[in-house]
Formats: sequence, structure tokens, C-alpha cells
Amino acid sequence: MENLERWRRVCAIKDQIWRRWSLEYIQELQHRSHWTQASPNVSVGDMVIVHEDNMPPQRWNLGRIVAAIPGGDNRVRVADIRTTKEVCRRPIHKLALLPVS
Repeated sequence: MENLERWRRVCAIKDQIWRRWSLEYIQELQHRSHWTQASPNVSVGDMVIVHEDNMPPQRWNLGRIVAAIPGGDNRVRVADIRTTKEVCRRPIHKLALLPVS
């Protein structure tokens, strides 16, 4: 009978550790501090690299923003980019802003 009580106590401790680890530690890993700080909007004339899903990074196009389309919160969500071949429309999470002055 004593072994059964010990087994239940060990299982309860294991469950408590697992619950606390999953609630505290995992939630801390998912903390998105990057999104809590506002970043500047992209603007017309900025140079960007256009991310293409089915191409290696060496083949991504370089372009200049010709139009910035804001969302409902006045943050730019989509931009029109002029590349060497065409003018294309991409969401800003597919663009990498180049630090050109």
C-alpha cells in the first residue's frame, strides 16, 4: 500500500512540474517583444529586396518602392515595387528594407 501512495505522489509532482513548465517557461519563449515596439513605416523611394518564395536568396530582386498602401491603422501593409522587369505589389513582410542614405 505504501508503494501505491509513493507512486501517486511522484505522479502528482511530475504533473505539477509539467504543468508549471508548460505554462511559465513555454509562454516565456513565445513572448514577442519585437512586436511591442513600433517600427518606422516604409516610404516611397526606399530600396528593398523582394523575397520570392520559390527562389534562392541570390535570385531575389532589388527594387524601389513606388507606392505605399496603408492599412486601417495607417501602418503600411502593402507596397508597389519597381524592379528591373516590372512593377509588382507585395506585402511588407516579404520586403527587406536596405539601409541606403
